[in-house]
Amino acid sequence: MRAFGILVAAVLPGVLPGQPACAVFPSGFVPFSAESYLTRPNAAGDRLLVGTVADYKAILDLPLPAANGQVFCGSAALAEGRTDTAYVPTAEERLGRYAGFANLLLDPLTGQPFPSHGSAAIIPLNRLGNPFAWRIAAEGAPLLAAFADDFRAWNPDLWRITNHEGPGNITRRQNVFLPGASPALPACLNVPDDTENLTLFVPRVSCAASYARGGTGAELETLARAQFGRFDITMKTSAPPGTVNGFFVYLGGENLGRLLDRAGMPRTWNSSGDPLDANEIDVEILSRENAPDSFLPQCQQGPDRLPDSGSVHFSVHLPAGKSITYRHPVCFAPWKDFHTYSFEWRPGGVAWFIDGSRVDPDPQQIEVTLDGVPVDDDAGFQGTANVPQFPANLFVNHWTNGDIHWSGGPPTVDAGMVVREVRYTPLAQ
Repeated sequence: MRAFGILVAAVLPGVLPGQPACAVFPSGFVPFSAESYLTRPNAAGDRLLVGTVADYKAILDLPLPAANGQVFCGSAALAEGRTDTAYVPTAEERLGRYAGFANLLLDPLTGQPFPSHGSAAIIPLNRLGNPFAWRIAAEGAPLLAAFADDFRAWNPDLWRITNHEGPGNITRRQNVFLPGASPALPACLNVPDDTENLTLFVPRVSCAASYARGGTGAELETLARAQFGRFDITMKTSAPPGTVNGFFVYLGGENLGRLLDRAGMPRTWNSSGDPLDANEIDVEILSRENAPDSFLPQCQQGPDRLPDSGSVHFSVHLPAGKSITYRHPVCFAPWKDFHTYSFEWRPGGVAWFIDGSRVDPDPQQIEVTLDGVPVDDDAGFQGTANVPQFPANLFVNHWTNGDIHWSGGPPTVDAGMVVREVRYTPLAQ
């Protein structure tokens, strides 16, 4: 698959003041097969993730850091179900010597500190691999840098194409099509040999294997996390009914859980034991809502009114299962032309925009739920209590799982979401 995308900012994601450029974490590489524990922070605030590695030689074969303190771009998947801001292991660390961690690095078998030399903790060579320790950067760094990406040349320091396989959570690399590329098409996907813009496909329903485990789609995710700023996407949504066209920031699961722990905030679960906590801001457009609708009063003004209309769902999702959603009708067909959808994420509130004009949600049309149950709450999107407060990755995705209450579908023909540009501007820039 040919690379695509262009990073406009002169700085790389993952680069902090005074630090070298970040390194690219190997695609598909998950070093730890089992986790034992995370050490207490050292004097610099860094920790060690301690556990068993599946392939110690693969760690030895990684390129050495280009300079002291080099980290991997974005969040590295060191173990299944977790990501961290991780340092590129030094030559000494690959041999079991960890400067600054004397008396902090404990033997998982005994619970006692490993031997030390000066400030360095040492795992004996005959034990390396089981366990191994990987140095984790102090929480809060790095953050996503400003960028404007028109997807004409791939930038692996900015994005990853996700490839999830699991019940109800499937995205495939093969469903991502790149400008100017002539990919080897999956057997069941009938799409053009090349595209002018980034296109995220959801295959038609006759591609039966695509839906065997609950759904299918395509997704991009930034390597680094953003916190506060303006997010813009210029896109043309899919025309066939039955897909979700999404643009959002998200952090959840154990990654969010660890931040809640450090902030002294409780974690919450529903009656089935599933976590309720989320840190998410969404723009979502459902293609099942694509329909001529001349009954909207605001769409009947003047001789040039558009009979076609759609709607845009704006939402935020917060810890303890609280969600706030507003369905905003529009007087244009989102699937016919490119439009820009934006949100500004600030510490005290979230603001929404379409084609540069601010959207003022109708208080009567805002739905607030707690663990999926509607509750009386007219606070809307404003106020710190209703705004996600933790850094989150930025996602662009297009998917379906056939849920008649949300995504609908699957589509009867191949459905494409076309993206012309994505921008991010941090707060105060």
